[in-house]
Amino acid sequence: MARLILHVGPGKCGSSSIQRFFNKTNNPCEESVRYRPLIPRVITRLNDENPNPELLDEFEDFLSQALEGCDVLILSHEWLFLNPLTLGNISRLATMRSAPVCIVGYSRRQSEFVVSAYSQWWFRSAERVNEVMEVFHDCRLDPDLFTGLERQLIASIANDFHSARHLTGRPSLDWSESYQRICENVDELSATVTCGVLPTRESGVSLIADFCQKSVLTPRPEILQKREEKVNISFNPNLVEAINNAVVLGMQMPEPHEHNDVIGRLSSAMPAASVKKTDFMNHLLSYTDTYYFARNQLLCKRFGLDEDYFAVAMPLSKQEAWDSILQEERHRSAYKSTAIRSEKELSGELIALSIKQAEDD
Repeated sequence: MARLILHVGPGKCGSSSIQRFFNKTNNPCEESVRYRPLIPRVITRLNDENPNPELLDEFEDFLSQALEGCDVLILSHEWLFLNPLTLGNISRLATMRSAPVCIVGYSRRQSEFVVSAYSQWWFRSAERVNEVMEVFHDCRLDPDLFTGLERQLIASIANDFHSARHLTGRPSLDWSESYQRICENVDELSATVTCGVLPTRESGVSLIADFCQKSVLTPRPEILQKREEKVNISFNPNLVEAINNAVVLGMQMPEPHEHNDVIGRLSSAMPAASVKKTDFMNHLLSYTDTYYFARNQLLCKRFGLDEDYFAVAMPLSKQEAWDSILQEERHRSAYKSTAIRSEKELSGELIALSIKQAEDD
């Protein structure tokens, strides 16, 4: 009987790269591997202690057919990470067919996750942006003095990262708690759970090679020699800031997952830009990692990970982080013309882009 690998994500942890690799690569491993993406709607419906019997029968038929004729079946979707009951139900169905189950997921520094999630999804979510602005109002901070990313981090710090939850409303940044729930739902079964961290450049290991190692797969050497393709292309930071400002003003903008192709084309047409790592930004990021460090230590102990991966170079207390925020606000208030000039430069860049696009059309 074929083995079943459940790749659970989560989002912003290399999931798209893994999915694209197994979806687009012919014969990637020495084993006969079959890849199938799962549908979020089905995952949600299976996340129940007593799922609909008809749905279970349908999924059992799907699983039986997908397992037939291969050595390894990979089922994948980021939404699995926040649906532990679904993992239990799928594992149970596979166990009934004597198919060994391996659950594989990843993690990363929470500061990196927040920056990445903001830059792809949160910056254009009207609901999340409005929530962040309400936090600023409650804290009596001037939002005009901070960038959209800074506002996201500050609001998250203010409410103990409630504003950094998944767009569905489910908390998602405590990797240790999430993986514990996954383990609890498959403990009685023969499924194994493996958690990794996103490989760094210094590690010398590719994400695909790491996933194969954790999944007990043997990638063909010529496959690993190929350069890994970046799937989620980063949007231009200046365009992200402009769209976020428009959402703050109540303008209709593409919501998360909408018109990524349009935003991508506009991004590529803008001059290259990057987010400046100021001392203030480093303070916000350091506190984010400090907040989760103890929980990450539990994760490392459970899965044998190196704690140094999550180490914080400059640990900060919440009070120290908040003092830094207040100090930065006072400093920027005294030099508000700098913020105004930055907004004018951004407006000029966008109108130049608009004119160029109109001429090209």
